[in-house]
Amino acid sequence: MSPELVRGIEYLSRTQQDDGTWDERHFTGTGFPRHFYLRYYMYRNYFPLMALGIFRTRAEAHCGVRRRTDTRRATGTDTPRATDTPSHE
Repeated sequence: MSPELVRGIEYLSRTQQDDGTWDERHFTGTGFPRHFYLRYYMYRNYFPLMALGIFRTRAEAHCGVRRRTDTRRATGTDTPRATDTPSHE
């Protein structure tokens, strides 16, 4: 794994909030400066989760790890966090 990839995964894990989301202080879309800005509310969660999911899938495939089906719902305290460890069977 490249140092850049490891740094990115560590950053996402470190900045994830207790409820499983990430903060976003800046606007994510363009508009007319000083007139209006756009905010895509789910981008702050969608892209980090996608990146972590791709990383986990590839890391498990590389290490030959099989994962059992996770039946938890992605709501409330059941939200998986970036620091959750995969199941090893």
